[in-house]
Order: sequence, then structure tokens, then C-alpha cells
Amino acid sequence: MTVIRRRKGRPKCEHLSAELSNSKNESDMVWYTPRKAIKFAAYSRIIVLVIQVIANYLLADHEPDVFNPPGVQEPVGSLDPAVELLLGGFRRWDSIYMLHIAEHGYTYENTVAFFPAFPLLVKGIGMSLLYPLQHLMTFRHVLMVSAFLLNFTCFLIAAWYLYHLSTILIGKGNRPLFSVLAFSFNPASIFMSAAYSETLFVMLTLALMYHVEKKQCVKATIALALATATRSNGVVLAGYPLYFLLKTLFTSDQYPRRIGMIRLVRYVPNSLHQAQ
Repeated sequence: MTVIRRRKGRPKCEHLSAELSNSKNESDMVWYTPRKAIKFAAYSRIIVLVIQVIANYLLADHEPDVFNPPGVQEPVGSLDPAVELLLGGFRRWDSIYMLHIAEHGYTYENTVAFFPAFPLLVKGIGMSLLYPLQHLMTFRHVLMVSAFLLNFTCFLIAAWYLYHLSTILIGKGNRPLFSVLAFSFNPASIFMSAAYSETLFVMLTLALMYHVEKKQCVKATIALALATATRSNGVVLAGYPLYFLLKTLFTSDQYPRRIGMIRLVRYVPNSLHQAQ
């Protein structure tokens, strides 16, 4: 008589389903990574660039009758037409102010409304990293390339900060990646590629919030200072570290002791005043 012995442990199908589940979780973890978020952010900038080139070529320019300083007569470089074709649509509205400040400084009264951090960075990159391009194009077009590359880099860094900040606040998984996708692909993101200070300001804002959550005070202070030098409303960002400080103060286990110290500090001067 043959005795059939049952094998201990889970059936083979359960082992197979567990392995499939683990492999699915691992593939999800590989898919939802900061590298993917940065790639999507880069793809969005390329798409915006292509749409801008097509629109700038097909649509006639609007004459807004705003600040338009006279250009300096310079010899036309060999790459000037190509830069004007690729990036000319980004030199509109406030971009004219920013690029003028980067090239000539605050020569007009209405340029004083714009803070100096972004124009200084644009000029610094144009005078250093992109200096060889000055032999191929005018300095104005070098600054256009500099502004585009600066905003492109700041946008990718902002996407990195947004992904990790979302991971801290709403947890891991697909939601941090979706927040980066919503940030990257929206109609207003055209301003993130133009020669505006918005991209730099957003990057510094996200950096401030991230370093505050990480309790990295020095880095948060640097981000706050640079944001204040980028836009006038950067002062409002001081509310983030102030809120975190108050939250830490009132939720800490040492809160009763700190309140007692505050009362003691207030009591001593009053006592000395009454004694006199």
C-alpha cells in the first residue's frame, strides 16, 4: 500500500503568488523613483520648448507697448539666428526686463521692481560657463541661452525637492510622482522656461520647505535668504520656519519647562523693578 505524504508548508501556487507580489512591489519601487520624476520634468521642458518654437514661428508677435529698450548695435554672430529661432519666444514681457538688467544693470526706473538674484545668475553664467559662445553670438543672445539653461536646471532641482518633500508629507508610492507630473505638465509651466525668476523662486521655496522638514537650519536659512533676493514676496516664506519653530515649541515634551523658564525671565525684571 502506497502512502502519500503531504508536503509541509504552503502550496506551490501560494509561493508563486507571493513571488509575483514581491516582484510587482519591487517593480513599483523602481518605477516611482526620483530619477523618473526628474526625467518627466526634463521631458516637459523639451515639450514646452518645441511648442514655443512652433508658436513663435507661426504666430505674429503682439505689440504690448511696454518696456522695450533699444538694442545695442553689435556685429551679428553666426549663431544669433538659430538662438532667436529657438528661444526668441521666451523673450517676452518681464523677460525683457530681466535680460536688460542682466546685460546693462538697473538703467531705467521701472527696472527697480525686479530683484537682482536672477539677473546676476544669468549674467554670471554668461560671463563664465558660456563665455566661449560670445565668439559666436552677441552677448544678448548669450544671456538668452544662459537664462534658459538656468531655468532648466532650477526646474529639475525643483522637481527633485518636490518629489522628496511629497514623500515626507504624503508618503511613498505613486503620489509623489503624480505631484511632480502635475507640477511639470500644466499650462502655466511656460513661465518656468521663459527668462522669469519664477523657476528659481519655486526651487528655493521647495528647498526651504524640505530643509525645514529635515531640521537643517543652515540650509533652510540660505534658501530663505536667496529667495528673498529673488522676489519681494520671498519675505513671506519666513512663515515656514516660524511655523515649524512654534510647532516644535508647543508639541515638545519640554514645553512645560520652557513655559516655566519664560515666566521666570518675565518675573525677575518685574521683581527688580518693584524692589527699586
